[in-house]
Amino acid sequence: MLDRNIADTPGEAGSTAGSANDIPMAIRPMLVSDVLDVVAIETQIFPFPWSPAGFTNAISNGYDCRVMYEETGGKIVGYFILKPAVDEAHLLKIGLKASMQGVGYGRILLEHAIGTARGRGMKAVILEVRPSNLSPLALYRNFGFRQIGMRKDYYPDTDNLREDAIVMKYPL
Repeated sequence: MLDRNIADTPGEAGSTAGSANDIPMAIRPMLVSDVLDVVAIETQIFPFPWSPAGFTNAISNGYDCRVMYEETGGKIVGYFILKPAVDEAHLLKIGLKASMQGVGYGRILLEHAIGTARGRGMKAVILEVRPSNLSPLALYRNFGFRQIGMRKDYYPDTDNLREDAIVMKYPL
């Protein structure tokens, strides 16, 4: 389930850097010892965050779980979880610390997720996104993802309501 907040539009609120080159980043496999840091970001940016057990299960089930971290100091600022399924990879989660959004780091995470899927021999990446989640939706469309369906009442929402999910696909 892909949710809110990998905004990638320059100048968005919460942005602290001018471009993705301002703070050198690296990406590595997520470790169980990273889960609490990832959950801290998840809780900050998602209205219905995954629990620590959800991330731990993804790691133990062999999903491609990665973290983006500052090269100086090692502070985790983002993450993604990619679940391989036959010849498609399902992008379950992608998140970026709110203060790092809007300057290109979300695109870097997305590029790395796609590269990971391609490296595993997948033929496509699929994801779900809220229609109300405009910045990530624009990022996916600009990247080349195309809508292939809609899941009715997929996401929980406030006041015990539900929100649909747009299903998107990126061919590799």
